[in-house]
Amino acid sequence: MDVQFELEKELKRLQSKYNECQEYTVEWHPVTKKEMLPFNRMAELNGEVNTTERKLMIYCVDFESAMHTLRHEFFEAQFNLLVQPYVELYNEVQKGYENAFMRSNYCHKESFIEKHVQREEREIAKDSNPDNSKTTKKEGDKE
Repeated sequence: MDVQFELEKELKRLQSKYNECQEYTVEWHPVTKKEMLPFNRMAELNGEVNTTERKLMIYCVDFESAMHTLRHEFFEAQFNLLVQPYVELYNEVQKGYENAFMRSNYCHKESFIEKHVQREEREIAKDSNPDNSKTTKKEGDKE
């Protein structure tokens, strides 16, 4: 049995039935793929959605598991399409906040540094000119 062919046939059926994810293809790579999940948990991946390349990657070795995983990844790709505008909005808001924060923070930082540099330079100038730091005695002054 040609598993790749059967996966492609099933993907076309799902795409036709749901009229979604038309640009996606499926690739079968029967290997064990492990990935670190949140909370330091290792997991063996059965499949994944590659949104950049618009591919459903299937890693299951046996046919039934591969078909099940294809269906799972197909619906996950649909879900990703629904969520994507919110992810992009969140990223833009975060980027705007970071830019505004950094602009404000940069001005405060520069002001802080410049005050300290000027103070340091005044102290250096004062220390390098002994006449400014000590009163000199004139002839005839009493001690």
